[in-house]
Parts: sequence; structure tokens; C-alpha cells
Amino acid sequence: MAFSAPSIESIYHEINLRKNDLGRLSLVEFDDEEYETLCHVGQMIIRDYEGWVESKQKKARVVFLGFACEYVRRTKYASDDDKFWDDFEKSLHIDKMQYRALISEKLLWQSYAEEGIEQRRGNFNRLIVGSLSLEVEASRASREELIAFFCWYYQSYTDSEVTPQLIREYEEKTQKPLDIFKKAIPHLNKDCQALALIITYAIEHNLYLARSDVAAYNWEIVEALGIEYAPTRLHLIRSKEQIRTLIVKLENHCNPTQFLHTLQSYPEAIVQVPKGDTYPAYKLFRYWRTRDFPYGLYKIDNIEYRVVPLPWLWLETVTQWPYEEVVPLQRKDYIAYKKQQPFEVHIGKRVIKGRLCIPHSEERCYVWVDIVPSGERLVIDGQLYRESEGIDWAVSLRLHIDEGGKPIIAIVFDWLKAFFPEQIGHRIVIRTSQNHEWIGSIRLDGTCQLHRAIVFPLNEFAEPITLSIYLGEEFLDSKVLSSESAYLFSYQTHECIPVGTQREWGEYQYYLFAALNKDIQAGEGIEIERLDIDFGSYRIYRVNWKDNKHAFSLHVGDISWNFQRQSYFLIQVKPQYTEGVTQLTVGRMHRFSQVTIDVLTNKDPIHTPMACQVFFGDELIAKKETTKCLQPLADDDRYRVALDFLRELDNIALEHYGKYDILFTENGQILDQTTVALIPEIKVTLPDANQPLLEGETLLLQVFSPYLSVWDPTSGQIASTATLSVRPRLLSQLLKLKGEFTEGLMCLTSQMIAVPVIFPTIGEMVNINVCPTVFGFRLYQKEHNALIRDTRDIPYRQTNELDYYMLEAAVLYVFTKANCNVSVCVDRTVVISRRSDTEGNVFIRELGFLKRYCHEERTFVSIISGGLESTFCISWTPFINNMIVKDTRVSLDVSGPYGTGISLQLVDLNNKIQDQQLVMCEGEHFSASVELPSIESTWGQCYLVPMYYLSDGIQLSSTWQWRINLHKSNAISTDWLQMGIGIPSEEFLQTFIVE
Repeated sequence: MAFSAPSIESIYHEINLRKNDLGRLSLVEFDDEEYETLCHVGQMIIRDYEGWVESKQKKARVVFLGFACEYVRRTKYASDDDKFWDDFEKSLHIDKMQYRALISEKLLWQSYAEEGIEQRRGNFNRLIVGSLSLEVEASRASREELIAFFCWYYQSYTDSEVTPQLIREYEEKTQKPLDIFKKAIPHLNKDCQALALIITYAIEHNLYLARSDVAAYNWEIVEALGIEYAPTRLHLIRSKEQIRTLIVKLENHCNPTQFLHTLQSYPEAIVQVPKGDTYPAYKLFRYWRTRDFPYGLYKIDNIEYRVVPLPWLWLETVTQWPYEEVVPLQRKDYIAYKKQQPFEVHIGKRVIKGRLCIPHSEERCYVWVDIVPSGERLVIDGQLYRESEGIDWAVSLRLHIDEGGKPIIAIVFDWLKAFFPEQIGHRIVIRTSQNHEWIGSIRLDGTCQLHRAIVFPLNEFAEPITLSIYLGEEFLDSKVLSSESAYLFSYQTHECIPVGTQREWGEYQYYLFAALNKDIQAGEGIEIERLDIDFGSYRIYRVNWKDNKHAFSLHVGDISWNFQRQSYFLIQVKPQYTEGVTQLTVGRMHRFSQVTIDVLTNKDPIHTPMACQVFFGDELIAKKETTKCLQPLADDDRYRVALDFLRELDNIALEHYGKYDILFTENGQILDQTTVALIPEIKVTLPDANQPLLEGETLLLQVFSPYLSVWDPTSGQIASTATLSVRPRLLSQLLKLKGEFTEGLMCLTSQMIAVPVIFPTIGEMVNINVCPTVFGFRLYQKEHNALIRDTRDIPYRQTNELDYYMLEAAVLYVFTKANCNVSVCVDRTVVISRRSDTEGNVFIRELGFLKRYCHEERTFVSIISGGLESTFCISWTPFINNMIVKDTRVSLDVSGPYGTGISLQLVDLNNKIQDQQLVMCEGEHFSASVELPSIESTWGQCYLVPMYYLSDGIQLSSTWQWRINLHKSNAISTDWLQMGIGIPSEEFLQTFIVE
């Protein structure tokens, strides 16, 4: 970094600022460009010093001494004064001895006293060069102390500020001094935090200074993090060589994932593993991508890489750990465990195996390192670790759709983990300042684990909201959520998208909540639609990213969102075909390894830090980086969850049945999620497939569930066995039968019955698919208008019983098992037999032959097949074929069964029956003649109304009716006739009879 100006005054000012921060002039270092400037300014000082005023001479002495200190640092001068002066004068391009008196007396010795540098003397003269050399050597020792402190800080306290207390802690723990000027501590703090961020970013992005130069490395860091994080701008270390040494020392410690990225970047390199063997990098990458490999010292083309659990943890530290003891690490809340044999760590239901570590050729051990999982049950090598007692919780804002379909803002607990082994059964209570309340309890294992199970819909969000957690009446923790001027929510996942994010986002639609007084500016290709609803002081908008050729850009007041491109990430769960009667729907399975889980995305889950998380209920049971659990398929955008990971889930979830949530996340944001259910296998006793079942008859199925109780509807209880009842029926296919049969007959088939088996304890069910061969029949007959040549498309109609008078236009359709004999019987007498075809169909049409077996009002016909019997009825009611009335005689042409008849009723105009006679049927077609009684004059006009008389005494109307003519005379006075009545004689004689 160059000086702002090459003048004495400007350089003096900048050197003085640095010196004030560092405490001593000899600690101020200069880069190459600054050193070149100092060399030219030094020549000017020597040449013009004597002509300057005292104030400028004083500034010149400081600048020249700074140049002299940097010269000694760079030339590594030892103890030869003559060699120093020769080289020093050459660097200033001045003649030997020409200005030595000026330099030694005024520019150096005098400035030593002014800058606090010890003026050392020999037995006979002043040690001008020796004093300068010792001062610079002391500053070099200070730099080594700073580098040592940098390393310690990176390993232990990257989340802490450097304070005098932290420096004292360093000196006590390491027994190393750190002599630093008090004013320099803030700069040391900035340098430490900047360096930690630089190293972390570089390792995560596979950027190693060991394979680059300082300038290129510096440019990469500046491009990614900003100029304030340039390694060459550190306050306390400015030497490029020292910067390189420090960064290389820190960066060659990487975790396994980071080391895999390096292997992938150099596929042709030769890798030496801790055991000493060598392999091509591409082979190791292919083998190790989904497998664990040892921690230890590796070499890639002779460049060392120390693979460790965490980049800040060194192999030398692992060697110092005792065996089979939980070791607290210097970084807050981190612990470690080491053992000579393999071991397991259980965090809740997650199981982590200790990883092989080869810190050096003489030691092999297994180690586990992680942060203490506060709020989770932690068992290390079989021993409960109670230091995880406490709570861990996180909340976020999410889009919530209320009961009326209105989008609102809700608070969601991303997780709540509580572990209090001594408080089993005690209540966990959560309250908010908007009067929400949730109550849970500590389970028998001392835990309470929830994942996105608590949702508090907000009424409004104008004021900060406080959330508090209590264990019984004891306060545990609280958080305060403050409102922002705008929120953007994902339409698909309902996630709240962080303000200022520039990541990809795979959405076409969003919901925007913006304060009423904020202006909204949308980029090209973005459409904003104002909804006619508000949320408190927020207006609600639907945002559509219509044109993805343009980046997404949205500004609300002084906050913004910018997405470079649309991305997508979709989980697809595909069930594998399983034999047997149990039907599993999508997302239901007996084992994880029984399904195929694919991911469809335009992201890069192999090289981007993403994770797959699996939750059982509200407990995290497995978490794996996508680099280890996803395998790329032939399609560029399709990946498959590795079978090894699914089998690992099988082992974790063994006999833990119920719902599991599978989430893929990136930087804490959910990319997509799906829910699956693990269902236990059951045994079912099925009926004999060769024996048909009578349609509508109850079939009992016996279910045995050895792993999880089921609901038994027969007993009304939960048990390991259940008896399920079904009534199989025949289904009519929509396809019409082809062939000789008239349209209207529908093909029959046995019904596939899905019988639900319910697991009440997990709220899940499966269906048992049974399809027994059903024996049954259908009756069809034509409508009356079909007999008179009606041309409608469907002349046949299904009926429940046959009409005696329509038997010639009826069809009996029987369905049974294939190639089975079917007999039709009346009064146990077989009247006709047929054999079913290969599909089980039998058609018998034109059933008029059954009339000779009909004598009663209802005749029952049996159908027998495969030892089963079913019955239908032929209904026969009286019927008048013809009726003629002549004078007082009625002639009838009638048919009807025994016990029925025709009731002939004489009815007057007042609907009063004046006379009735009953003609009984004879069980066949017959004719009858009936004499009507004399019509009395008092009856008035009458009608003959025949009624059908049934065997149970019920009478039904017929379509027949006859008007009976009256034959009677009236006495008329002769005198009256002689006078005339005013009508013609012909009309009169037609109306009246003259006796």
C-alpha cells in the first residue's frame, strides 16, 4: 500500500499514526512499494537536511529512522559495522563516507534518544549500528510473538474479541509472553478477526496460499470479502513473507470435506496417505466421496495437508489428549473424546462413530470432536454427558395462511431442544407478548425435542415481540423480535428471505409485506400486484418474477433483495414395487432403502455446502453433507440419495415407526422438504383364492402386526391382531360388452377392496388390497317402449327383480369363477345349466321359459355355482288384457297368479262404491264373464272401475274404466206436451222415451 504522498510531511504523518498504534517506531513495517519510496526520500533527506528548519528536520529524522529499521529487517544485518555502512550507502546511492557523519550523528544517534531506542556504548565508542540492530531484532521477536498469538487465537477464540484479559489468559495457558503496546490491542483485535475470516473463507473455497502467491491470493480475498480484509493490510504484520508463513501455517489444516474439494481440484496429483502409500487423487476422491477416511497428515504433490476434525484443531493437539476422557477444548463449548478402539456417540437418536485418526506413524486412535449439543441427550462411548443439560432454540418468521386464506406473518420455532434429566414430567411453557402460550413437558428420557412444531400466528407486527421460556415457574431464556420495514416470503416454502441476500432463489412468486410509507422499486421482469388485504401496518403484495432472463431486483426503502438467477430444488420420493397385499402410498415405506429419493436441481449439491437433515418427529436423527449422500445421475440436474445413506437411516430408525421429515438446507435456508412415513410390516390371512365368495357376504381378514399395535374394529381396542370385515361386491365396468348382446349390459368384475389397517400410535394407515372372486348376478330387461320399437341407445335397463310379462325381453347375467358350472333352479329343480367362460361370465337371455314355473304372485329362482347359492324373484301381478261391457254383462280377458284377482267396482260421481264383485285368477291366462247388478235410479251416473286385487288384500288401480249408460223413464203430463216445450220433436225424441 503506497503512501498517500511522497513528501516528508505526509510520510511522517502516516508513520506517526502507525507508531501510535503499535507503540514503537521499530514495529512499523513497510511493504515493497513504501520501502522504495522511503529509499528515494532518504536520499532527499541526506542532501537537503542541513537547509531545513528544526521542525522539518525532526520529521525527517523519524522518516529516516523508519527507513533504517526496515533496511535492517530486509538485509538481516548481523554484527559487521563496515559491511552495514557499505551496503547502506550503496542502497542510498551515495558515495562512501560522504554523509556518514550526518547519518550516524544526527539522523540515527540523535533520533534513537527521541524514539526511545537504547543508545548502546562500547568500551571506546558508541554502538550506532549495534543499537539499531538490537532494536530491530527485538521488534522481530515481537512479530514472532504476534504470530504465535494469531495461531492460538485462531484455534481457540475466533468468536471473541482480543482484550487485555484474553492476552493474560494466553500468557497463562501458553507460558509465552506477548509484549504489546496497549494502544495496539484494538488493531490486534481487528487483525485477528480479519485473519480468522480470511483463513475460513479460503479453506471453504479451496483457496490455498501454498499453491499461489501473495498477490494473487490477496486479489481473490479482496474480490470476495472486500478491501478491508486484504491480507496485506494487516496492521501488525506487513511483511509479505511473514504473512505467507502465517497463513500457510494455518491453512494446511482442513476438515475432510475441504480436503476432498482439494482432491477434486487436482485429479492428476499424487497423494500420499498417512500410512505412506501413494495413489492418484481421482481414485481417492471417487472412493472417499461417500466414505470416512482417517484424520492425519497427507501430501498432495509434496504439499502437506493436515486433515483434522476442524480446521483450527491441530494434530499435535490430538496427540496430547488423554484416552477415554471427555476433553474440553479451548474454543468455547467444544469437546473431544479419544479412544484406541472404535466407539459410538449418541446425540438424541443420531449415532456418530468415532473416526480413525493417525496423528503420526506411531499412533492410531479413534476421535470425535463437536460442539456440546445443548438441550440434547449426549451419550459418549456409553456414558451420559450431563453437561449438555439446558435448552437450545431458534425462531424465525414465516408466511402463514390463516383460516380465511389470508397471508399473515407467524413466528415459527425452527427448533426447541431441552434436556433436563432431573426434571422429568415438568412443564415447558412458552409465552409471547401477544398472549400466545404453548405448554409441553419433559419426557421420560429427560428431553423435549420439537422441530417447527410451534407456530404463533401474529395479529400485527408493529411493536417488538418478546418470547419467554419457562421450566415450571423457573425462567430459562427469552428473545426479542423487532419488526423491519419490509419482509419477502417464499411462495413455495413460506421461508422469510433474508434482507440483502444475493443468493439464487428458486421461486417465480413471492409475498411482499411492506410498510405503508415505503416506496417499492422493482427491476425489469418483475411484476408486483397489490392485494386487497393488509396485515396491520403492512401492505401485502404478490411479486411475480416473470422474466428470468433478468436478475431479480426488489427495493423497499433502504432494504433490497437481488437474485442472480432462478434456481430450483425438488425432492422426489419414488416407492419401489413390493409384492404382497399391503399397499404403500407415495411417501410410505417399510424401510428407507425400499424407496428411491431423487433430487432435481440446477444447483451444485456436490461442491456447494448443503446438508440433508432427517427428523423423527421433532428430533434430528441424521445429518449428512450432500457431498456424501447424493450421487449424480446421467442427467445434469438429477441426483440420487446414496443407498448407503438410506441403509444407515434403516439402522437408525430400526422399529421407530411414524413420520420422518427430510430437509435439504443451504446456509440455514430450506431448499425443499418432504415427509415420509415408516410403516411396520404386517401379516394377513387371506381367503382361498379358488373358492368364490357370495356377493355382499361378510369376509373376515385376520391381521397380525408383531412390531406395532393396530386398531381392531371388532373388539374396539388396540392390539397386535385385528379382525377386519369386508363385503366383496361386483363392479360394473364402463366398457360395454361386445358381441351378440344388445347395448346396455355392462361387464362385471370382482371388486378390488382396499381395507384400511390403522396404527393409532403413529397416526398412519396402510391398505390391504384383496380381490376375491365374487359370485353374483345382474338382471336386465327391456322397457315397455322398447317392445314397440323405440330407437333409444340403451334399450336394456338393470332391475332388481324380473317382471313376469317381460321375461321374453330379459337377460340373466351371472359372474363366477372361470369355467365353473352355473345352474338355475326353481323349487330345487334345475331348469337350465350353463358353464362360465374364461372370464367367469354366463349370459342367459329370453327367459320366457320360466313362465311355466310361475304360479304364485312371487316366484323365487335360485342360481347355484361353486357350492354358493343366490336368488332372484319374478314378480307376477294380475293383468287385464281386454274388457268389454255390453248392457249389464262384463267380459274379461285376464291373467294372474293364484290368490289374486280383479275387483269390479261400480262407482258413482261422488266416488262412492255402489257395488263390487271379485273375479279370482287361476294362475294362467283365462276369460271370465260377470253380470252387473241393476242400476238403481238413486245411484245416478256410474262407472265400472276394475282394480287389481293382490294376495295380501292390497288393491291396485288398472288403466281400465267404463261409463255405464242409464236406462230409466220420467212421467210427463200430456197437457204440458200439448203446449210444447220449445225444442224440435227429433231432438226431444232422442232424449226422452214415450211409453
